Order: sequence, then structure tokens, then C-alpha cells
Amino acid sequence: MKFTSQGEVVISARLTELNANLLQLDIDVTDTGIGIPPEKADSLFEAFNQADASTTRQFGGTGLGLSIAKNLCLLMGGTISVKSIPGEGSNFSSSMLLKTSDQAELVKPTIDISQLEILIVDDNTTNLEVLRGQLDLWGAKAIEASSGSEALELCQQRYNDESKRPFDIALLDMQMPEMDGAELGRKLSHDERFQSMKLVMMTSMTYQGGAQEMADIGFDAYFPKPATTSDLFDALSILADDGQALQQAQPLITSESIKTYSTKDSRQIKWPEGTRLLILEDNYINQMVALSTLKNIGLHADVAGNGLEAISSLIQTTANTPHTLILMDCQMPEMDGYEATRAIRDGKAGQFYTDIPIIAMTANAMQGDKEKCLAAGMNAYLSKPIYNDAPISTLISYVCNNKPEYEDAPMPQDDTSTKPNATASTSEQDTPTHWNPDGLRERIYNNDDLFSALLNSFLSDSPKHSEDILKACNELDLKALKAISHLLKGVCGQLCADKLQSLCAAIEQVSLRPIEQVDKHELEG
Repeated sequence: MKFTSQGEVVISARLTELNANLLQLDIDVTDTGIGIPPEKADSLFEAFNQADASTTRQFGGTGLGLSIAKNLCLLMGGTISVKSIPGEGSNFSSSMLLKTSDQAELVKPTIDISQLEILIVDDNTTNLEVLRGQLDLWGAKAIEASSGSEALELCQQRYNDESKRPFDIALLDMQMPEMDGAELGRKLSHDERFQSMKLVMMTSMTYQGGAQEMADIGFDAYFPKPATTSDLFDALSILADDGQALQQAQPLITSESIKTYSTKDSRQIKWPEGTRLLILEDNYINQMVALSTLKNIGLHADVAGNGLEAISSLIQTTANTPHTLILMDCQMPEMDGYEATRAIRDGKAGQFYTDIPIIAMTANAMQGDKEKCLAAGMNAYLSKPIYNDAPISTLISYVCNNKPEYEDAPMPQDDTSTKPNATASTSEQDTPTHWNPDGLRERIYNNDDLFSALLNSFLSDSPKHSEDILKACNELDLKALKAISHLLKGVCGQLCADKLQSLCAAIEQVSLRPIEQVDKHELEG
């Protein structure tokens, strides 16, 4: 971006199937920037080489980016090249060979977007092409306008044509000549003929206006460009549904507010008959939250406290009531998740279960965890705490073979279609909160009985946990310290006790050091 002060940077990709197992991915990056002199182009891909190497150059950088890009392309059996005209811009073209994957995620729409007719308004032809292409992919009918006046004319024509209904949704660009998106939105929202049309403002990231300003004009949603595919899809779903989620959006739908919504369908998933899960989890609180989550999406589950219990449970199940899938905690006493998975794959629980889907659950969320889980024989990986709808898409993939059926049914009375802002994750806050009771209530579907049971269990266990930590610190027993701090970190995460979770994570990090690097005074602190 730094070489393109005006105009645009466009990234385009193409996928070509070379044979049943091999694909070629071509990626072009085209800009309208300063361009590159022909005599400099050939050396651009050499390490520490830039087109402008003078001491007074305007743009910084090490000259390594293109060299790294070239090596990556070559390692993947491809190439990279550049074409450029000084003062007009550059086009970098790259290609690479890829194998087909059996792990591609499928989009699971919550509404039938193919029934929508959407007006997209933008004076930039690239933006129109990108939006139209995405909407076409989802099956929606997209009608384009390159200016505010053209958009008003199209709306007027549809109003006068009795065979057509108004557009369902309009996506408006902010920065347009003559009539910008704000003025167009004001005209549309104040015209009684177009009151049913939902308005979405899309602005460049440098625009300084706020969500409240857009809501006051009459917009229903507000996104910076480029909006992510998931945000756009979710926004269209909420707008088309025109239900509680839209009514409670304050002041309107944004990329931030979408993260606070439940992703559940307004219909319950109809799981295959006889679906029965097994949860391996050694902590009572985590067991209760997992069972509550699964119950609210219509799934029955049994619980085992460690790998040995799980293998015994699997052996005892009859052919009439077999387990369908295993949710496997990785850190457990006696036999952890990795050992248990290897034992199941080796037939220790019976030949019937050697291929059962096993989904890892781990609170570590550290680099290498996913690879370790897959190497042990697990099929998929979920980071804890797992709550609300986080595991649904994964469960659908393995229980329904990517073909979920749905039945029309009301959601449970204690469910809510929106999540309060208080449930924002720790990473989205400046500092961890001591405790977020609203977040916990939302996590367990506002089940008051479960809320009380979780807190009572935690409070009754806390004195023993505190004693165990102090004893491990005093004796420099790092193995015991790791076990108790890891367990508490997961429990605090489930209970939305962010501050305590952060402290437990810090203790766990100390326990992972070589003992000669551990200062007893640090542990006492």
C-alpha cells in the first residue's frame, strides 16, 4: 500500500485444476502506484535489493519481502514476476502448485440468500466487481449502480414497476463524487417509498465517521472496506431475517457487534438418530458446561474423567447404542488425551471404535498443539473454553457428514439471539476483568440452576486448589504446579474469571521452565 498514495491495490486469485489431486493457484497484485523503472525490475527479487536504494528514499523497508516471496513460490513449484510502468503502477504475478484438501470448510448459511435482490452502489468498478462476484456465489441477485443518482433512478423504476418489489438491501459506498453514500442514504431512508429497504454503509478505513452518525442518517449496518466475507454474510442474514438481532443492534450492525451474536440458526439441527457423544474431561465444572452446551443444540453425551475410564466406557457400550464421536480433553490424570487417542486407534477399546471421530479440546492454545493432536490420531482441534455455538460446525462435519438436516422448531426459552457487550473476550479488552457474570450466564444459556451449581462447585474446591498451589510452590514441585495451574486456568476460562485465568496462565508458564531457572521468590509473589 505504501507505494500507492492514490488509486487502489487489487489482489486477484485464480485456481486451475491440473489433475484430480493437483491445483495451480495464481495470485496477482496490481497497484496504481509509483511504478518501477525497467532496469530495476530484474533485480527486485534479490535479497536486500530495492528499486530506490538512495539515502533520501521516501519508502522504508529491508528489501527482503520479494526475495522471501520468490523463494516461497519456488518451493511450491511456482514462479513470480513483475510488469510495471513508471508513474502508472505495477503488477506482480505469482503462481504455486497445491494439492487438493479434504479439510475444506463448507459455508453453512442461516438463511436463503438466493432469495435476496441487492443494490450495490459504488463509483469504483473493482469494488462493484468484487461485491457482485461474492453475491453471485451465494446466489443473490445483485444490481449495480455507479453513482447516487443512478441508484435513485433504479429505485424509482422498481417502484413504478408493479411486477417488481423494492430492493431488499442496498450496499452503499461512502466516497462517491456528486452525491456521497451518506447523502444517498439520507434520501432513501427519508423516502416513504423505500422504507422497507435495509441500508448498509461501506466506507474506507480512513473515514472518521462513527456508527451513531450512520444510524442517525438511517443506515441499518456500517462496515469498513473491504468487509470480510463472514461479516458481509452475517450482516445480510441479520438484515434479511429482520428479527430480534436487528432490533437489538445498538446503534446499528457493525463488524464488532456481529461478534456478539449467537450463530445459531432459528431452527434446531436434526441430528442423525442415535447420535451419542462421549466427553473426556477430568474437571467437574468443564463437564457441566460442555454438557449444557451440547444439550442446548440437541445432543446427548456421556462423560469420562480420563482416558482409562473412556476406554472402559467404550468397551461396555452395546452395538445398539454406540458412541458417535469423542470430545477429548488433552490434559488428564492417569491417561491423557494423547495416550487415550493412540489406544483407541490401536483397538484397545474394540475394533468398532478404531475410526471413531475424535475432536481434541485443549486450553493450551499454544503453537504446535494442533499438530500434536493430529499426530496422535485426532481428527480436529478446538481451543477451550468451548461454549455456545463454537463446536457446532465441527460437530456437523463429523456427525452429519457435512450434510446437516434441519427441522423447524422454536429455540429454547432461555436462549437469546444477542450477546451482551460484557462477553467480549480478554483479547478485546485493555485489561482482564476480575469476573464477568453476564458472560458466564450467556455462555450457559442463562441457566440459573447451572450458574449456581458452577459457582458453588468452584467455591467449595477453591481452598483445596489454593493449598495445592502453595504446597507445590514451597516444594518446587513443578510437575504438580503445572497440573493444578493448567486445570485452574481452564476452569477460570469457563467461568469468565479473566483476571484469575491470567494469573493461572502465568503460574503455568513458570512451571514449564527448567527447575534451575525457577526462582522460589517469584513463585511466592
